[in-house]
Amino acid sequence: MSANVIEPVPASPGDTVDGGKVKSYFSNWISSKANPVEYTQEDFDKDGVDFKAKIMGSMEVDAAQGEKLCANALTEIKLKLRSVTGHKQQVIIKIGDKGVTIIEEKTGDKVFQHNANKISYLTADRQDNRIFGLIYYVEKKHVFFAYKCEKNVTAAVVLNCVKEFFEHLVAKRKLLKEQEAAKKQIEKQPDPATQAKLIGDTEAKSPNAEEIKKQDILNLAATNNTSNAKVEQ
Repeated sequence: MSANVIEPVPASPGDTVDGGKVKSYFSNWISSKANPVEYTQEDFDKDGVDFKAKIMGSMEVDAAQGEKLCANALTEIKLKLRSVTGHKQQVIIKIGDKGVTIIEEKTGDKVFQHNANKISYLTADRQDNRIFGLIYYVEKKHVFFAYKCEKNVTAAVVLNCVKEFFEHLVAKRKLLKEQEAAKKQIEKQPDPATQAKLIGDTEAKSPNAEEIKKQDILNLAATNNTSNAKVEQ
């Protein structure tokens, strides 16, 4: 399957402050009641959250999103695997930092780096609850990658973890924007020394009550002199 028209990848989860948009990256039917795996939000910024899996394969697809598109890609990858001998490559899926990192289990070498800002869709296989896939934008192409989790972990567990990671990115970006706005607001305000000088200059230029009273007397005298001059004429 080759792509004729390349659609732009959707905006990164980290590029939007609307947490509701995170849902658009995931298949609607993925179970949210997956078996819980212990991790915290802080883990995403530290070592990440790890899951063991096997690489099934990858192939180019025609669009950035689509449930049927992913299902067809999974079917083709499964058919190709039937003619492949030997074991599938065992990897660690690390969720955190910039996205989803695929690491070779035995050597620790990085196999793939799926940055969050280029992941456009994630879904699970409806026939095998341990298989999931994602569409990734690489070299101006949309590529579907398929993985199979270990026996004790379902695809929904991994995908819900990725979803929480995306939401974590959204929250971080929102906080960063708020901090930047607050910093700009502070920078607009003068420092205490400048502010004190401005106040002093304003007070120096402003007439005090005594000066205002003197000016009123002079104005009154001038008015009286003008009136007397008219009477004498």
